[in-house]
Amino acid sequence: MGAKLNSGTNLKKYFLILSAAWLLAPISSTPSTGVEPPPLPAITGFSPASGPSGTAVQITGTDLGGVTAVKFNGVTAPFSALVGNLTAIVPDSATTGFISVTTTNGTATSAQAFTVTQRSGPVVASFSPATGKVGASVQIRGTNLIGVTNVKFNGANATYTLFSGIIFATVPASATTGPITVATATGTFTTTESFVVELTAAPLVTGFTPATGEAGTPVQIQGSNLTGVSAVKFGEVAAAFSVFGGSLLATVPTNAVTGPITVVTASGNSTSTAVFTVTKRGAPLITAFSPISGEVGASVEIRGSDLIDVKAVQFNGANASFTNLPSGLVFAIVPTNAASGPITIATPLGTNTSSQSFTLINPRAPQITSLLPDRGEAGILIDIRGTNLTGIVSVKFNGLETEFLEFQSERLLAFVPKNATTGPITVTTRAGVVTSSVIFTVTGSPPAITPPSLSIRATTQGQVEVAWPTNSVGFVLQSTDEFASSTRWTLVDLPAVTVQERFVITTSLSAQQKFFRLVRP
Repeated sequence: MGAKLNSGTNLKKYFLILSAAWLLAPISSTPSTGVEPPPLPAITGFSPASGPSGTAVQITGTDLGGVTAVKFNGVTAPFSALVGNLTAIVPDSATTGFISVTTTNGTATSAQAFTVTQRSGPVVASFSPATGKVGASVQIRGTNLIGVTNVKFNGANATYTLFSGIIFATVPASATTGPITVATATGTFTTTESFVVELTAAPLVTGFTPATGEAGTPVQIQGSNLTGVSAVKFGEVAAAFSVFGGSLLATVPTNAVTGPITVVTASGNSTSTAVFTVTKRGAPLITAFSPISGEVGASVEIRGSDLIDVKAVQFNGANASFTNLPSGLVFAIVPTNAASGPITIATPLGTNTSSQSFTLINPRAPQITSLLPDRGEAGILIDIRGTNLTGIVSVKFNGLETEFLEFQSERLLAFVPKNATTGPITVTTRAGVVTSSVIFTVTGSPPAITPPSLSIRATTQGQVEVAWPTNSVGFVLQSTDEFASSTRWTLVDLPAVTVQERFVITTSLSAQQKFFRLVRP
């Protein structure tokens, strides 16, 4: 080194200097992994440097991938980042300040502030077409057509849509020839050129069919220029109507009176020279039906007058399902328990039965397959099983008629009558007669006291009504949910009312079957 250590003191100082230098060197407690941290985003510039809300600003920089948010002075802005190009839209509430970009690796803030300027008012440069009818679409072009709040044709408000700075407006029904006005939050612009509204020819009513009808009757109106209809009147009473392909269909209103029909459009009015006669609805009348014969399930078309608001259709007393069209046609389905005979229709204004009979083809005659039990004393209830056991007219035990309960098409309940004797059971329905092949054996002597007759019927209010004679002294009403030899009957503890010398109780009609009986306690 060429330096000379003079003494031990100098050597000690030199050693201390080396020691201090060693202590100042950085010490790493963990070994280096060689992995660099992800680069942070950086904004190097943006263009333009100023603009109003809605301006598209292109932002440049480095590591601007995976962008999650862009803000103008703290206000979040919509943006798009495609193939390295980052573009953001100045939000409506933005103020002058810095732009920040947030990515998955961090947030970068611009060094320069973006200046938010006041948007200028709208300017309409052109519109096309320059003429058109009501309902036509007009394309309006210009500048600052952002945030449109209103478009008017000579003062008449129009519906519109805004797409890519272009306004697509529809000429309103009340429009007249005149300028177009566009309003935004920053101002209003009115064109110097006028949009010419082309007027269509006034409507002309040449006829209608039918010439008469009651309230609710559909009436087809013939004529020309029946488009853009705003009202149809029977006399002075407004009617509901529909327009399709130049055809006009109106419905006679409930309070209409006899008089002409008037059609109103934006181009004028037209009143018919002929008078529509309003008729009053009366009781229904069946004039014909087709076909005049058929099997169960067949559809029958019924024609006549005043066949409106039909409430019921019956085939020789058997209720049928049906469809009642507004035109007055009725389509009914021949029910399973139908029999040959006339057809009856009921409406709120009356009932009518056809003079001609409907002939049932291949009627479904009843069949008996079993008796449960097949022996017993008078007064017990017999379960008769089979098919087509509906529309029951009578049930007889070896010729002696008895009371019965029509349960369903495969099941019939009947009481063994007093003084019954051993023999077959005969069931008569509207469709035919069947006698059981099994003999019912009457056992024991007739009971000293015969249970009174018990009638059961379902009402239209979702309830079941049970009735028996008031002279039935000492008997109580019981019910059960099943019918078998091990059945446990329970007392029906409901108040009874007296109607025409019969006790009557009413209970809810549930989905589960239920049986009733009168017994002495």
